[in-house]
Amino acid sequence: MKYEMMLIVKPMEQRVVGEVLSKVKELVNEVGSIIEVDEWGRKFLAYEIKGETEGYYVLLTFKVCIFIAIKLE
Repeated sequence: MKYEMMLIVKPMEQRVVGEVLSKVKELVNEVGSIIEVDEWGRKFLAYEIKGETEGYYVLLTFKVCIFIAIKLE
């Protein structure tokens, strides 16, 4: 099945954001395949979360088995 996952990463150095994204890609590739990675970049949050007002948004589209999707949650 096809899924979309919106990642909102704490806006740090670009290198750190890249490392987080690489780890998520690695996890997904272990159990399925990535269709598309759409980096939206740094955006303001609708409301403050743990003192943060901005986040780095990434939309990840991927295919996995339904049973594996439950494990990713």
